[in-house]
Amino acid sequence: MADEIIRQCRASGVGNFLAGFHIFEPEALRRTHELFGREVVPRLREAEIDRPG
Repeated sequence: MADEIIRQCRASGVGNFLAGFHIFEPEALRRTHELFGREVVPRLREAEIDRPG
């Protein structure tokens, strides 16, 4: 997931995006947020997509 977000941000020249999680069961949503924060967010920070150039 992180690779695709990074690719799309770079291709479109943007440094931010909106993620939507269409999960309505509270425990599943909590797990998804936790996984996104643990696995995806660090890779996005490392890629520095929010910085020009």
